[in-house]
Amino acid sequence: MSYDRKYIDYYWTDLDIIFRKNSDNLTVLKDLMHEFSLRNRRGAKKLREKVETRFSDLLLEQFKWPQTNVIKGRKSLEDVDWYEYGMLGVLGYHVGKKGLQQKDRWLILETVYFFDLPKINGETYHVEWGKPKTGKRLKKMANSIATFAKQAKKNSEKDYSIAINQWEDDLRYLKKTYYTGKYNFIWPR
Repeated sequence: MSYDRKYIDYYWTDLDIIFRKNSDNLTVLKDLMHEFSLRNRRGAKKLREKVETRFSDLLLEQFKWPQTNVIKGRKSLEDVDWYEYGMLGVLGYHVGKKGLQQKDRWLILETVYFFDLPKINGETYHVEWGKPKTGKRLKKMANSIATFAKQAKKNSEKDYSIAINQWEDDLRYLKKTYYTGKYNFIWPR
């Protein structure tokens, strides 16, 4: 099986620029690692180590996207052990009939993903959310929203259909915008 050398005609200094511009792109990093495996110059070897380290760090952030499928039951949302204040709620994220419009919810989700978060519910809770722009942060966001949707689906006493649709829409947005191609596992070629 042959491997296409996308960067065969590039100097290692050019590859360094490509690496810095694409340090979150697993596909580009894999292609760079392959190219560096075929080069022996000192500059290329040093850059290869940086690329391999970054690639390994990104692989550690890989996770399976949560699902919202459940079997209907009688367990209500009140039966779940929630924090008094949740991170998304504190930051203004709300769904449902009296919730926010899609663009406003997505702006809040972008803010949660990209920026530092307030310290609420103690240090342990804050650490669960991870650092900005990481797989840990995105995973916590997605798992939180998926849990909200699953708990609402289990509740047969009230109609949460609008909220569920909005949560699932927000999950699709997060998956398409931040997860696909970055935090989902990419099988080796």
